[in-house]
Amino acid sequence: MEEIITQIETSIAYFYIEDEILFMRSKKDADITLRATIESVNARRQLQNGKKMLMLVDTRDIWQVSSESRAYSTKKRVEDLTIAMALLPGSNMTTILIANFFIKFNKPSIPTKLFKTEDKAIEWLNSFK
Repeated sequence: MEEIITQIETSIAYFYIEDEILFMRSKKDADITLRATIESVNARRQLQNGKKMLMLVDTRDIWQVSSESRAYSTKKRVEDLTIAMALLPGSNMTTILIANFFIKFNKPSIPTKLFKTEDKAIEWLNSFK
């Protein structure tokens, strides 16, 4: 019998599923490189077990995101895992700029929106259920 995985830790984040939403909580001072992004996508595939999901990305503790990582995150192979994505950068100006840059210049093809509070992000994500 195959074990059902409910949470996974990668080098940059903690992933878990709650109420049909995949949460990604970035680790303190995470440096999001292409290698770390690929590792996280592979972890998501394992955790989601092939199911496309809503996703809340908590970027409040991110230190840096490489341009290669941002580009990879908008590829079809990654977006096939996601119905809609809510970004939660907190009040840190660096993470707000990274999140805005991602939305404006990398132009994800899935609905992606920036939020100030987790409650509003979850409310928006639940509108896709």
